[in-house]
Amino acid sequence: TAFLGSMTGITISYSMGRRFGLPLIDRYGKRFGITERRLGVVNGWYNRFGKFVLIVGYFIPGIRHVTAFAAGMSKMHFGSFALFAYLGGIIWSLTFITLGKSLGVHWTKVSDLSHRYLFWAVLVIVVAVVGYGLWFWYKRKKQNN
Repeated sequence: TAFLGSMTGITISYSMGRRFGLPLIDRYGKRFGITERRLGVVNGWYNRFGKFVLIVGYFIPGIRHVTAFAAGMSKMHFGSFALFAYLGGIIWSLTFITLGKSLGVHWTKVSDLSHRYLFWAVLVIVVAVVGYGLWFWYKRKKQNN
């Protein structure tokens, strides 16, 4: 049931991206700083890494449907999309069903630990991403000078 719900939702998001993605970007993209150049960069990035993102995106809350929308918008072939998105859905479903089954009786302990360390884990990830972005910006600026 978890997999079927996941599969249905991500397929709807893909279909919406395929049908409405580019018209929405054409109409409202400039308001959000989305230019044709930036869209081209994102499409190129998505064509290189999109299949991997479809699998991993399941584990990042709120990302799974954005990745499906982007896959549809970039006109990813439905067969490729379905293979990787549904594979991600199976892995995601089985992971959380297994975690629930094995940690169910200890869930209060797991919840306490995750709440205690979640802030620090997110902080480390944010600092790493910002640090990488600054390093990349500095490197690019140095090359242009």
